[in-house]
Amino acid sequence: MPKRIGRFTFHSREESEKLGLIPSDAELEAARAEMAEFMARGEAMPPRTDPPGMGWGQKYYIDDLTGTEFEGWTRDPATDTWRDAHGRPAHDENGQRIRYPEDAARPVQAPGDEPRPVTPTSSAPEQPDTGKDDSGGMSFRI
Repeated sequence: MPKRIGRFTFHSREESEKLGLIPSDAELEAARAEMAEFMARGEAMPPRTDPPGMGWGQKYYIDDLTGTEFEGWTRDPATDTWRDAHGRPAHDENGQRIRYPEDAARPVQAPGDEPRPVTPTSSAPEQPDTGKDDSGGMSFRI
């Protein structure tokens, strides 16, 4: 008897064989041969010369690093290591990010962008803080 769990139906081995859900040895061998042919065609193709993402044109190329602190980083595929925009290693042998002293000196905000003072936006009148509410417990005003 098939068992239905969620949107999936599970059959026993015998039920699957009766329904023809298990492929025969000939079908499995044909699928393996087809996969081997597909892999051989892929390995015979020449390597790509155009940069990835440019197949649809410049319009569809998305660079997730642009405008972030990682802009200019590159990955060396031979050693699988990342280098920062100055060509320095980005991670140590334990995989931890290397923080260089000159990177800490960089301003967080854009030049000329001064922080604005925070002004209260509440129009409710200021209430004296008694530290207690009507229930006898403590109240906190934010």
